[in-house]
Amino acid sequence: GDHSPYVLVKARCGREVRDTFGRLSQFALLLNLDRPADVMDFWGVKVNGMVWQLTADELRKVMALRDDFKPDEIQRLALTT
Repeated sequence: GDHSPYVLVKARCGREVRDTFGRLSQFALLLNLDRPADVMDFWGVKVNGMVWQLTADELRKVMALRDDFKPDEIQRLALTT
């Protein structure tokens, strides 16, 4: 069977733990983007079977951790819920 970490966590842990891992995965995805606009490829869609869990404000805060992302580029993102 499928023994990927996500599948094992999903099968053996409660919703709270899965949600935490989902949020952490999304943090990592954001921190690995090449440019702020690339988030639009993922925003609001399922990523690896996970529903996007971060709010627009949280997403902007995480992206602001990147020194190479300009604040005005992050603010211009059309992130609707």
